[in-house]
Amino acid sequence: MEKEDSKIKHDFARFVFSTISDQIKQADTKAFGVLGILGVLTAALLSRLASIKSATGITTTWIVLFIISALLIVFALKLVVRVVFPRLATNKSNEKSILYFRDIINQPKAHYVQIAQSYSHEGLLTSLYQDTHNQAGIADAKFSTLRNALIMAVITFAWTITIILLSYN
Repeated sequence: MEKEDSKIKHDFARFVFSTISDQIKQADTKAFGVLGILGVLTAALLSRLASIKSATGITTTWIVLFIISALLIVFALKLVVRVVFPRLATNKSNEKSILYFRDIINQPKAHYVQIAQSYSHEGLLTSLYQDTHNQAGIADAKFSTLRNALIMAVITFAWTITIILLSYN
């Protein structure tokens, strides 16, 4: 029975670690979707600006409105980049993780293999939960920034589309 409990604990820890890894990938994927939308907005804005400029000339008012649109797009892009920019958890303890790539690569290969092989089942479980907690912090930061990026993208979209539509009058 104790062996089954140990297996359940390890399977659960791996499941949580894998789930959080997937959530981090989902945040990145969503950010790239927002990036695509911002690219289309930028193209539409520049196209409309070129049309106005060649057809009737552009007034100071339109220049200011288009500059505001451009600034909103740049700000939204900055937030999107912050979502996908790699975040590295900092290891606050002196003990090196056997799962975190930065801790692994900062050790000689033979030393890492020796340390990893010396872990007990409970030690592996503890290390996995510590790294899962670090990953959860990364996922939380990504999703918080993604939420802000989405809000900014919606504001940018609404503003830019309004400016484009008004420019036809």
